[in-house]
Amino acid sequence: MLLPEVIGAGFGRTGTSSLRAALEVLLEAPCYHMSEVSVQDSILSPSLLEKDILGGDASNRTYRHSEAWLAIARGQNVDLRALFSGYRATVDFPAACFYSKLLAEFPNAKVILSKRSSAKAWYKSAYDTINWTQRGWARWVRSAVLSRRRLHHAMVRACIWDRLFGGEFSDESRACEVYEEWLKEVEATVPADRLLIYEVSSGWGPLCKFLGQPIPDVPFPHVNDSEFFHTVISRAHKKMFLFEVLAPLAPLIGAAGIGLFARLKRR
Repeated sequence: MLLPEVIGAGFGRTGTSSLRAALEVLLEAPCYHMSEVSVQDSILSPSLLEKDILGGDASNRTYRHSEAWLAIARGQNVDLRALFSGYRATVDFPAACFYSKLLAEFPNAKVILSKRSSAKAWYKSAYDTINWTQRGWARWVRSAVLSRRRLHHAMVRACIWDRLFGGEFSDESRACEVYEEWLKEVEATVPADRLLIYEVSSGWGPLCKFLGQPIPDVPFPHVNDSEFFHTVISRAHKKMFLFEVLAPLAPLIGAAGIGLFARLKRR
């Protein structure tokens, strides 16, 4: 069974999409990321993996990864080995919020603390992307219509905005303080020989040295995080809208069409 050998403790918006792609090249296996949560949340039927995470019979219920992370944020027991089965690494929120819990479960894993050039650079990126999904009229429209997005929003708020920032993310100076304090906490918590403090602008060198891997004969995958983020979220929303809004309306639309056809035929 594949389980995490690398745990990303860096906040979202610290180049985690690029880091994820790089780790998948080096480890030749999937890397968990917030986008995986969105993808799993958009799948209708539970997989074999999902049936065992929260316990009980899941054959007749629709399980979502957001549900597991919300449970973790609330202090409930979740089978982390089932949740991460099939992944050799994890980066980004929500997993990074619980890096110490993951270290206890996977004690041989190494930790990568990804960071930006400055706290202000990180805040601007986070405000324009992650926080964008939690504010404005679009959030309320999506949440009112898409039940899976309501669960996802609740998870993000519990794991990130409330747990890390105490609901004060809109206060830039306070959010930047939290970011800086987090870097110090991780560095003080994780043994130095198991920790890499990393900026994706450094490329393959430090990453390969830390993991004991040769430098690949391919360019380092500099993913456009903002573009990638909006693309993944948009696709997930469209899929959920299709299944939660249009699919239930299909019988009504069909019946209306048959009725209209019958009326036209009688004329």
